[in-house]
Amino acid sequence: MVIIALDKDLTKPKYEIFVVVSVTADGIVIRDFRHITITVNKDSVIREEIFIMDGTLKDSVVGLVCQSCLLFENMTKIDRDKIVTVQNDGVIITSKTINLNSIQGSTTIAYSTYVEIQQQSTSVTRANITIHIIRAEFECELPEDSVANTVVGNLKLNNPFSIDSSSEFQISGLSLTLGSVVLDYIEQSKVMKTLSISISDYTFDTTIMINVQDVNDKSPTFIAKPYNFFTLESAYPGLIVGVVSATDPDTNSDLKFIISPPDKLKINEYGIITIQSGFDSNTTSYNATVTVTDGPHPVSESVTVMIQQATTRNLGYKFVGNISENVEPPTLVRDVYIKNYKNYEFTDRSAVLDFSIDSLTGVVKNARAFDREKETEFKYTILANEENKLECTLVVIGEITITVTDQNDEPPVFTSHSYNATVMENALAEKVLVRNDIVDKR
Repeated sequence: MVIIALDKDLTKPKYEIFVVVSVTADGIVIRDFRHITITVNKDSVIREEIFIMDGTLKDSVVGLVCQSCLLFENMTKIDRDKIVTVQNDGVIITSKTINLNSIQGSTTIAYSTYVEIQQQSTSVTRANITIHIIRAEFECELPEDSVANTVVGNLKLNNPFSIDSSSEFQISGLSLTLGSVVLDYIEQSKVMKTLSISISDYTFDTTIMINVQDVNDKSPTFIAKPYNFFTLESAYPGLIVGVVSATDPDTNSDLKFIISPPDKLKINEYGIITIQSGFDSNTTSYNATVTVTDGPHPVSESVTVMIQQATTRNLGYKFVGNISENVEPPTLVRDVYIKNYKNYEFTDRSAVLDFSIDSLTGVVKNARAFDREKETEFKYTILANEENKLECTLVVIGEITITVTDQNDEPPVFTSHSYNATVMENALAEKVLVRNDIVDKR
């Protein structure tokens, strides 16, 4: 019997050897040659685990597999997502630029795929390579009323994994969900957090960027209260009585004004209150309720109109003035002086919160600074007395429209967090690579 023993590890799938057998009989040496073929069967699967960052370019070396598993004849490489190539020397390279959006969609933060190497004749797996793709940055949109357990993105990983112990995020199955993170559009329209993902013995940091979407969840608020206005008993339909103003912290709200009862007064979309029909004789005051609503959140405020007797004369003057935003008071807007008249005043008694008018000269000045992003125009009716006559000769001088003009006091804002561009290597100079959209509120 001939025993053949190994003196080193087998690294080839097949060995061809010749054995010389010598036999001595009656002093004669007889030699015989035998050809022996030894086929090596692997009894274990080579398992590799590699990590690729999203955005890795084509033909990048990302790993190495033991070359011995590739030496068998008729080997088949099974690549589920066709993203890598295993070369004959065991080097693993990307077969295309890694784009997790096209592989698994924009909601996936991390993803596992595999490459399997099999022997065709037996379909026996010789190597199994697990590939983990991780994003360096992940961006999503969530409404500000999102609560804990709201899904942020997906972690489609085959191997066991964990995230950092921070309670800002948590894992539910293969989903990353909100934990203690609080979303408030007014406080912060973009929330950026760092998420640490641990797979096997490796840890990767991913920046989670949440674009917070405004939700109509806050009530509008009246400003410049209380609303005490003044008009004449003989006031005619269409005459401006006063203006109510309201603001809403929600950016996606559409404010609407309603006045009740609607028989004597009416209000337009800008909060300007005008005469609907004449007042009854000897009426000295009139009370109404103005409601502003953004849809689900109505808010009401009382309006009082003091009524004074006067002539029916209306001089019909139209005055126009301008005031730049952020200008401190008192700054001249314009004068509304008309010869032979004095005791100038606004019919809107709350107008003194915004503007002053000199009773003798009719000079109008601002009473505070304005922000054009919030207030663009004011309209007031002006009254006065004829000189050397009784005070009851109060007449309507006309209307003044004051426009708040803009100043370049707001920085421009990029509309996107990042921009990507590609260019051919022989592109001409001055070719536009990417267009940056910038918004300036001014």
